[in-house]
Amino acid sequence: MEFILTIQNGSRPMRIVLYQVALAYELEARLRKAGGSYRWFLARYNPVRENKGQVMRWYVACTDIDDRKQAEDTLHRENIALREEIDKASMFEEIVGTSPALQTGAIAHFQSCAE
Repeated sequence: MEFILTIQNGSRPMRIVLYQVALAYELEARLRKAGGSYRWFLARYNPVRENKGQVMRWYVACTDIDDRKQAEDTLHRENIALREEIDKASMFEEIVGTSPALQTGAIAHFQSCAE
């Protein structure tokens, strides 16, 4: 006996076959609401077994984690922007060097160009 779980993952369905030897597990998936929008959920699956160890049914607990996923995405984008700024600063030091006079002159030059 097997249990089949079908999840719509974006535009393509994802089919998961759960067998009798299945253990508890969890997955993150975007689920579609009735209105057509998607939200991220953490789904935790726990099998209920009979006395002989056969899986009788599955219990699933879903937690809405959309806000967390959006925060992670924002953090990821901010980290990329920060890395780019650090790379620019490193290139500035490579070009101008560590001389305070050259750095002051270069900064003044860049500021006048920006105006």
